[in-house]
Amino acid sequence: MHQELGNNLLLFFLSKQKFKERGNMGLDIDYFKNPEFLIDHIDPDEDYGDKKFISRMGLSSDQSIVHVFAYKGLAEHLAPFPLIERSPQESSKIVYAGFYTAIRIGRFHAGSYSGYNMFREQLCNQVLGIHPETIWEHFDEYKSEPFAWLINFADNEGCIGPEKCAILREDFASHTMPEKWNNPELNSWNEFFVKQWNNWNSCFQEAELVEFG
Repeated sequence: MHQELGNNLLLFFLSKQKFKERGNMGLDIDYFKNPEFLIDHIDPDEDYGDKKFISRMGLSSDQSIVHVFAYKGLAEHLAPFPLIERSPQESSKIVYAGFYTAIRIGRFHAGSYSGYNMFREQLCNQVLGIHPETIWEHFDEYKSEPFAWLINFADNEGCIGPEKCAILREDFASHTMPEKWNNPELNSWNEFFVKQWNNWNSCFQEAELVEFG
């Protein structure tokens, strides 16, 4: 059974995209509201992002179709979305919750892969005083720590569901940005770190404070 979600819950989508104009690989962050289950599977030959396909599905022009998935070890991030059986065409390294309709709120560029990972490392080090690998290797011990659900996530693709987005909303709301980032003379990357803190903070503030049972 698919859980009914409130109208203002956030669906966070991490996508991989090649930025040809920059000549490198990077991350785009799309974030959504009003996620509603649509269907378990869509034919892989269909372009579910195409407006004509969306119209054929009887959806309005402001709706997007999002494939909700994560790597196997990150299934908890999809909560409260129930998992479904994968189709033969889908990877065995991935867990799936199917396809959802949602209203996209916004998008931001999270940097190159190296830039994103540097931000994640600095966030972990400045707030928790440890390296991300410590969280990755001992996540059960650290999952209640601030920003753990963001630090322990893929750096290329996947989804974070409403439950964990609400937790991350509180993490950003209850913490201030590391003070040393305000001084660009200390580190040439600090300006980038400040920009990314603000991007992530703005994104997660769209999440509703909802308890999930």
